[in-house]
Amino acid sequence: RTPRSAAGMVPANACPTPRGVRRPATGMVKCVARAAAHMAEQDGDFVSGLFKFFFGEEEARPMGMGRTSAAPDTYPATTTEFAEAVAGDDATASILRPLLKNTNIESRELKCVYDAERHGWNPRAFHTCVDGTGPCIVYCKTSSGCVCGGYAPKGFAGIGEYRGSIAAFLFTWPDGAPYTVERVTKLPKVGGAGLATIDMPESGPRFGADGLSIGLDSAGEEKCVRCKLGPFYARMPDGGTSIFGPRDNGQLAQLVELKVYAGVYADDERIPYNGAIPFAIE
Repeated sequence: RTPRSAAGMVPANACPTPRGVRRPATGMVKCVARAAAHMAEQDGDFVSGLFKFFFGEEEARPMGMGRTSAAPDTYPATTTEFAEAVAGDDATASILRPLLKNTNIESRELKCVYDAERHGWNPRAFHTCVDGTGPCIVYCKTSSGCVCGGYAPKGFAGIGEYRGSIAAFLFTWPDGAPYTVERVTKLPKVGGAGLATIDMPESGPRFGADGLSIGLDSAGEEKCVRCKLGPFYARMPDGGTSIFGPRDNGQLAQLVELKVYAGVYADDERIPYNGAIPFAIE
């Protein structure tokens, strides 16, 4: 007969352990037992109970950041849904608002942070006004009347980065007004999230290597804008490789307006992507 202790329990060394099988550490057994007791007290499921026991209560914003799954800018841009109007939008923001469906600034108050006519047609003026303002949308109007631009989910910082985001997109009304959702074309990011925007201090906004490039960097050509669709942003529905109007010069156009709109944040709010992005889940 197997000897028993005074308490009636079989001693741990009474039953030999089969070769190659390790006994669980006594401390671990006790720890799991306490976790099970904690789980029973909290009336939670097994996994949640173990997590809370070992790591404490789940944070609503772990490490100060919202959960990625709750961030709309982690998904490709929609081309079939449009945002509702927001009271207080100026004339240009009202044109852009419907395009912002399922973005981080869909219903946030917008402000014009950069106007080339007022602040200057040069990279320094652009970055002084736009850097650190978070997700933003770039508005362009060409000499032919075409209205176009792009959404930069991770904004600009002017420190020399390639910023990736699958949520970026370009848009165009090639023939100009009326600026209705029935007439607009949205062109999502293609080829993965990489190079959604190129953020260089010596240049204006650039979407992809050549998707939509507003250099602002050459005297006499500071209002020149270039576009080549396909490698980084979807082509036009007819297969065209330019978002400009029929009266523009193919993949090249001259701007008469350039503005950037970003969200308005309270003093105690964190502005998303308002600095360097050392790493990111895209």
